[in-house]
Amino acid sequence: MSVMPGCDMRKTHRSVCLSCEKDYDRRDDAPEWEGYCSRACSKAREAHPAWKGTDAGYIAKHMRVHRSRGSAAGCVWGCTAARYEWANLTDDYDDIWDYASMCKLCHERYDQARASMEPGAKHHANAKITEEQALLAIKRVAAGETQVAVALDIGIAQSTLSQIIRGAKWKHLQR
Repeated sequence: MSVMPGCDMRKTHRSVCLSCEKDYDRRDDAPEWEGYCSRACSKAREAHPAWKGTDAGYIAKHMRVHRSRGSAAGCVWGCTAARYEWANLTDDYDDIWDYASMCKLCHERYDQARASMEPGAKHHANAKITEEQALLAIKRVAAGETQVAVALDIGIAQSTLSQIIRGAKWKHLQR
């Protein structure tokens, strides 16, 4: 595009934004936006000073999916619900395409089923320790260690360890 002398139109050319990958008319005299379609895109992702990349937390990674793919709109299992969520499929939280839209109940069931199939899986999705840790704790207390010391060592409350030893929790264990 040519500019006539005295015209205040700026020279532009077609470009692709490095952040959102949209086509846009880039102004030649906007070096701070070089490669980006807007100020927002120039501050997005890797260009943003607070960007953590793969070190981002669980919630931040789910928010990336939400920003990139929008709200979860339905359940892949065909359920109808008031609320849908993005569920990670294979623990690759950095890949925004490794998520499926599920209702809250299916998301919880999916996560519990995956957790139970992993080697060294906990007996229950909310369990703080594994079955092996519970058995070892029972043996350590039987050998004379205090419940307080063993509980602190494995990261549970002394009252929880007492319930495991009595059989009120982890009832299926051979004592």
